[in-house]
Amino acid sequence: MKISIRVTLIIFTSILYLNIYSQNIQYEINIVDDSVDIFPDHFTRGLDDCIIGIVNKAAINDTINPFYYSTIYKLDQEGDTLSKCFEKEDTVFACNRIITIHQGNPGYLLTGNGYHKDSSYLNKFVIFIRLDQDLNVVWQKIYSFGLIYWGGYYSRTLVLKDGSFLYCFCPGYSLYTGLFKLSASGDSLAYNYYESDSAGNVWGLTYSPDSLHYWVHTEFAHYYSGPQICSRLIVDTNLVQIGHDFFPAWLRTPFGVKMYYDGSLLVSGSTIISHPYTDDEFYISAHRLDTSFNIMYGRNFTDPDTNSRGAEIESVDYYYPGAIFIGGTHYLQGITGQNPNWFYLTRLNDTLGVEYEKYIGGDDYYWLTSVVATTDGGVLLAGTKETVGGIQLHRNGYIIKFDSTGCQTEIPEGSMVQVKEALVYPNPGNSFLTVRTANKGCTLVLYNQLGYTVFEKRITSIISTYNVESLAAGTYYYSIIQNNKSIDSGTWIKQ
Repeated sequence: MKISIRVTLIIFTSILYLNIYSQNIQYEINIVDDSVDIFPDHFTRGLDDCIIGIVNKAAINDTINPFYYSTIYKLDQEGDTLSKCFEKEDTVFACNRIITIHQGNPGYLLTGNGYHKDSSYLNKFVIFIRLDQDLNVVWQKIYSFGLIYWGGYYSRTLVLKDGSFLYCFCPGYSLYTGLFKLSASGDSLAYNYYESDSAGNVWGLTYSPDSLHYWVHTEFAHYYSGPQICSRLIVDTNLVQIGHDFFPAWLRTPFGVKMYYDGSLLVSGSTIISHPYTDDEFYISAHRLDTSFNIMYGRNFTDPDTNSRGAEIESVDYYYPGAIFIGGTHYLQGITGQNPNWFYLTRLNDTLGVEYEKYIGGDDYYWLTSVVATTDGGVLLAGTKETVGGIQLHRNGYIIKFDSTGCQTEIPEGSMVQVKEALVYPNPGNSFLTVRTANKGCTLVLYNQLGYTVFEKRITSIISTYNVESLAAGTYYYSIIQNNKSIDSGTWIKQ
């Protein structure tokens, strides 16, 4: 199954409208500019059923620390795009997070970091940019916290019930966790920071279910305690820490935390499974925890790959209860990959049962950054797409929207991007063959090179393994059949 590619050369110096192909409220956007590295960052639901997100760009550079500038994307339900670039002549800065403001004067708040061009790169500041719903600047504030390092990647912002903002960040590697409260007009209201065993990189910021406290979800908080490196800090409204809890020891970053509709926590990220005499395994995972941090439900995904990883910025989201979306990267190889790989997406119900799984890509090197549940019951994925073996940090931005059923229709010819609903592995293999698919009522069929059926078995679970020792070595064609229709096909080699 394949989907369309629309390639658009985009160089933003002002607001620009783009028309792209859409079908049944779903779309695919490939952002290409040969002169820059493109990194879609944080995406979230905006006003009027739109999606709002940050795309950071930098001149082609063969190091891992290029200087980025930010473009804000606003996508409506049909994929029509409004975008605006944010640059300042006297500073270098990039935005990392955007939040939607519904109360008062609706709009958005951008947060990022930068430095003045006439000062040291190490003397960084935090920038806050308040936008109206048309992406016009309402106000802009810059604050310096007197520290040479600022972990913008590890920051979160929460709109408080009185219209003010709580900004939580990492102002000194994992040695500090800072909390900064701003008024609705961007004025400083309060500041506090924690160090030593109370510090950590920030991966989530929520109210408590009773709205009496703030929960700061961190990595390396209380990191002297042993194997448990992810924690929840409980902070009162005066920004004083009053307690903490550990996440289970298996949780590794990147991880995302959402307060679910019933007050439980949705946690998604990377789960580590340690083995005493072999390499550790990393899976994309999803868990629901109650308010006492007890695990209610849990599940690991993307077997058998040991390099799967949750989406870098936001890996979990929901809009309607019972429709939870988890995303990540299947077969992650680092910032630059030497083999094709996939975005991974799954939709789960309340008990984390799998409704469907999808693998998107397979032709280039993909890296997922954000998962956004949309108001029409669908989901949007944003990330990077890079030519395998190409120039380091020369990535395109890739955005794909699925409808509420996860289907694609009327696929134009020539598309190279695949959406697979089943994996057949190992390939090449030997005595055993495994199929992973969340589709119900399927059958695996193997054909020889003459087209004759040589093996046929019913698929009875998400992961099904079959003994194929009786088959001769060679190349076979496989097909996954559901309701007399092939939902996936390819070749499988027996060694």
